[in-house]
Amino acid sequence: MFTRLQKIFTITCLLLLTAHVAPAEMVSKVAAVVNDAIITTHQLEKAFLDEVATNAAAQNLDDAERDKLRLKVLDRLIEEELVK
Repeated sequence: MFTRLQKIFTITCLLLLTAHVAPAEMVSKVAAVVNDAIITTHQLEKAFLDEVATNAAAQNLDDAERDKLRLKVLDRLIEEELVK
């Protein structure tokens, strides 16, 4: 009986430890589909942050203006994909 409890306890501890060690995986969603190509939210966010970094005026935008800029960046990514 005691060895069975030890085994159950050991297995439970191992399962808890391995679940905690598993690395987090960033999930990117689909922002747009252009023909057979996919533009992910990760690609969109990277292009958006690049735009903000290179444009000093874009750094002081309110939320609504940032959303408009994000849509413009998405439009640009779609156009680039269509030209390919």
